[in-house]
Amino acid sequence: MTQQDFARMTAVIDLCGTAGAHEAAAVAKRVRAMPLSPSTRNRRLCVIKAACKYAKQEGLTPENFGRDIDLLPEPPGRDVVLSLDQIGQLIRACPDPAGQAFIAFAAYTGMRQGEVMALKRADVKDGVIWIRNSKTGKPRAVPVVEALKPYLGVIPFAAHKRTLYALFEQARDALGLDGLRYHDLRHYFASILVNNQQDLGTVGAILGHQSTQTTRRYAHHSVEAMRKAMRAITIPSTDGRARKTKAPKKEAF
Repeated sequence: MTQQDFARMTAVIDLCGTAGAHEAAAVAKRVRAMPLSPSTRNRRLCVIKAACKYAKQEGLTPENFGRDIDLLPEPPGRDVVLSLDQIGQLIRACPDPAGQAFIAFAAYTGMRQGEVMALKRADVKDGVIWIRNSKTGKPRAVPVVEALKPYLGVIPFAAHKRTLYALFEQARDALGLDGLRYHDLRHYFASILVNNQQDLGTVGAILGHQSTQTTRRYAHHSVEAMRKAMRAITIPSTDGRARKTKAPKKEAF
């Protein structure tokens, strides 16, 4: 939850504590009328619903006034499928080295944006990125592929994440890849692994999925098993030529 969401939620709780269902519905009506996308308005409606539910749980209101607030229908999301060449083009289209590295880390490791921004030099050791603070709260290891090595020197990122995301958007727009999100690069990475017939357990271990079913399948996967999976990835170099990662010498890893 962002600070803005928290502020909205606090305001709704205060309103619900002194008003009733009519006032909560009026707030929801104003949100529905905002000139924003359906997904953005739904996010705010969810904050209102959560605030109303919390107010009821804490005894601030006699009932959950957000129970009857419905979300707006959303159009189906458009999947942006990237080719091998487009990943290389996307990196080259970014005019800033830090922005190029920002893109490369997502495309070549499947790491989440927050994980990328939290990286420190000490987190990369013996050819492995050690993610200490993941979304799931569990540390994990991601082997470094050859195509990522030129960008390792950029970490830790000095620029703010908004600056880096703006650089990503600049590169995206230059290629006409409307609708592409930074998180889609993680999906691209996962798709490459799966399409190269890597087992889902190993893929889940690399991506840090928390599913109980998946966890049972990858709990005992070693770093070597993950390295083997990632070596099968055919990835583009920054010169636009696709190549398959080679198994490095032992001393490199």
